[in-house]
Amino acid sequence: MKTFLMITVLGLFGFRALALTDYEAGMLKGIEMLSKAKNLQETIDAGNYFERIAEANKSEWLPLYYAAYASLNVGFQQTKVELKDEWYQKGLSYINKAKDIKENESEILSLEGYLKLMYISNDAMKRAPSQTREAIGILEKAKALNPNNPRPWFIHGQNTYYTPEFYGGGAKNALPLLQKAKALYDSFKPENSLMPVWGKGGCEKLLEH
Repeated sequence: MKTFLMITVLGLFGFRALALTDYEAGMLKGIEMLSKAKNLQETIDAGNYFERIAEANKSEWLPLYYAAYASLNVGFQQTKVELKDEWYQKGLSYINKAKDIKENESEILSLEGYLKLMYISNDAMKRAPSQTREAIGILEKAKALNPNNPRPWFIHGQNTYYTPEFYGGGAKNALPLLQKAKALYDSFKPENSLMPVWGKGGCEKLLEH
C-alpha cells in the first residue's frame, strides 16, 4: 500500500512537471497562429498577440523575438516601399528589446541580421554600400555564438543568392552557404518547443533552383 501511494504521488508530480505554464501555453498558441497565418491581417494579429505576451512577461525574450519575426513577415507582404521599411524597423525595435533581456543570443542576432538585410534590399542602391557589412557581421556573430544554428547560414545564403554576381552574389556563391545551412537543419534539435525552427523549407527551395 505504501509503495502504491508513493508511485501515485510520483506519478502526479510527473504530470504536474509536464503540465504547461500559462506562458508556455500562450506561446505555443502564438507560434501556431503565426505558422498558420494565411494573409496580412492574420500575420499582424499574431504579432500583436506576441506583443501582449511580451508585456505580461517582461523578463522573457522569445515573445519579442516572435513579434519581430511576425513584423518581418508582414514586411514581406507589403507592396509599398515605405510600409516595408516601417515593418522592418518595427521588427528591429522588438529585437533591441529582446537583446536588452538576453545578450549574445544566436537566434536574436540571426533575426536582427535578416531584418537589416531586408531593410537594405528595400533601397539597395542607397543602403547596401554602407550597411551590408554590418548586417553580415551580425550573422557571423550569430554563427560563432551557436555553430549548430542553421538560420544565420540560411539567411546569409539567401541574401547571397539574390545579390547580383557582380557584387559577389548569385547561386554559385550562395551554394556552400545554403549547403551548410541544410546540413545543420537536418541535425538541428531545438532546446525546447518554444525555440525557433523556421527556415528549412526556404533553404531547400533555393537549393533546388
